[in-house]
Amino acid sequence: MARSSSSSPGRRLLALALALGAATLAQAYIKDKPDFIKTCYHKKPDFEDCNRQTVQGIFDKLSQGYPEIGLLPTDPLRVSKINIFQGNDGPVTINASLNDVIIRGLSGIKVIKNKVDFKTYSFATEMQVPDLRVEGNYTLKGRVLLLPLVGRGDAWFEPQNMRVMSKQTIVLKEHDGHLFFDVKRVDVTYEVSSLKMRLNNLYNGRKILEDSTNNYINNNWRAVGETLQPILERTCADIVYTIMKKLFDETPAEFYIADVGEH
Repeated sequence: MARSSSSSPGRRLLALALALGAATLAQAYIKDKPDFIKTCYHKKPDFEDCNRQTVQGIFDKLSQGYPEIGLLPTDPLRVSKINIFQGNDGPVTINASLNDVIIRGLSGIKVIKNKVDFKTYSFATEMQVPDLRVEGNYTLKGRVLLLPLVGRGDAWFEPQNMRVMSKQTIVLKEHDGHLFFDVKRVDVTYEVSSLKMRLNNLYNGRKILEDSTNNYINNNWRAVGETLQPILERTCADIVYTIMKKLFDETPAEFYIADVGEH
């Protein structure tokens, strides 16, 4: 399991398995700088914009896949299972799992800014994801406000205008005469302007009740979204950690920041 921020009390991610093709770190690494990485100098005045372009280039590349280091495309991104448990006395109670998850739209990520702490090389990235769609097969038993929920079938979720802040805790490590970024922790938070969703086959497919329930859930999307947010933030953090760990373990830090380690 990737290291990330813990979820709020009563909310936990039980299982997450990523189909990213990531393997354990080998001693080999990429010797020649890939074309998609824009190298910046932190002592130059244009570093902030250069670094933003570097991070944008990374996301653009990852959406297509980076087979040289074993990373499959992130658009669509496939996640085998997400378990969700919310059992407190709040307005939403959920015991659910989402299997064979497909996430579409990550190729549309726009990096707003990327701020680097040159003491540690940890960095914080702010980005927008205009259109995102999550699909999967769900099992669910729970309650939204006063409405009981039970069902099993296919589902989709569409967060609108997602604004994401990702904080990566980094330390430098040395190997074979090169410095590498060693990702220790990732924390993710996000905001959305709205959330649309559809759960098919609620109540064993009783269509009228299923449709009215989906309408009710969408009309009360904020309560549902706030309940799911800690789990989804944890899931996002795990995904980012897994990808960044693999990427940075395989590419020397000077590919990204030429004067890395200089103060």
